Amino acid sequence: MRGILNSFRLILFYLLTTCLGVFLHVLADTLGSVFVIISTLLIQIFGWQWVDPLCSLILSMLILCSVYPLLKSSASVLLQVSRSHLSQQ
Repeated sequence: MRGILNSFRLILFYLLTTCLGVFLHVLADTLGSVFVIISTLLIQIFGWQWVDPLCSLILSMLILCSVYPLLKSSASVLLQVSRSHLSQQ
């Protein structure tokens, strides 16, 4: 019975990881569009040319910080690291 539960937990983990990856991809695309609109408006209105690289840097940092946990969990699955919440029996 434990083998079935562990398999179910592993399948659920894969599904949640996939959904999280899709969500982060859509969020990054949306934030990219928002930052492009904001930087375009600030450049057109105030002539601030430095806003575009700043928005790109902020967006890159947000994406890297949000993707790190997904990369860490995916790498641990690929390297077959045992989960702490799964019993080793």
